[in-house]
Amino acid sequence: MSDKPSDSEEPKEKSSKDLPPPPPPISLPKPDGFGDINRATSHAKEKEKASKKKKKNERRHPKDGYEKIRNKKGGGGCGCLLALLIILLLPAGGAFLWINQLKTDLTTNQGYEWVTVKTKNVNEAPASKTAYLGLQVLYEVPETTSEVTFVGGAWWLSGTFHEKVTFRGGQLTLEPGSKFLKGLDVQAAKLDIGNAEITGELTGKILQQTAGE
Repeated sequence: MSDKPSDSEEPKEKSSKDLPPPPPPISLPKPDGFGDINRATSHAKEKEKASKKKKKNERRHPKDGYEKIRNKKGGGGCGCLLALLIILLLPAGGAFLWINQLKTDLTTNQGYEWVTVKTKNVNEAPASKTAYLGLQVLYEVPETTSEVTFVGGAWWLSGTFHEKVTFRGGQLTLEPGSKFLKGLDVQAAKLDIGNAEITGELTGKILQQTAGE
């Protein structure tokens, strides 16, 4: 006698074709530079450079009360003007040597008469070539027919000069209406022409020059 089959038979196994496909992998965003060696290296260098720049700008001591010195933009002629002023303000020995050399050249080589002016005014024209030495002097003569040279700190010239005029010193001011018919040779820190008339040639070395409107 054959056995009677049981009512509860085990279910058959499902085929792999009947199973659903697996879900696709989730792609997570990578951190900045993570996984990219070139990008990570570049990022690290930028951070290091920024850190060094920040430390460079910081003060060495947190209690320093002074401000950092800024580079000043200088004018082109300031250094030259300062240099000339230093030369003009040399110690007595240096100034004496310069004047003595100039006096020797004017009197021995060029035939000038040397006059030291101790007053603040000269009102009489010289009869021949003359060099005047003075600190602060106003030369006010209507007509000057001889060559003249003025030496010193500051001179003011007024009148008509028929021969060449030379100046060696700090500042020369030409008074309004003055005329220089044979030219003007100036070596000075400052020349103020004003409304003077220079018919001849203006020569020399001048650091600062002003003229009337």
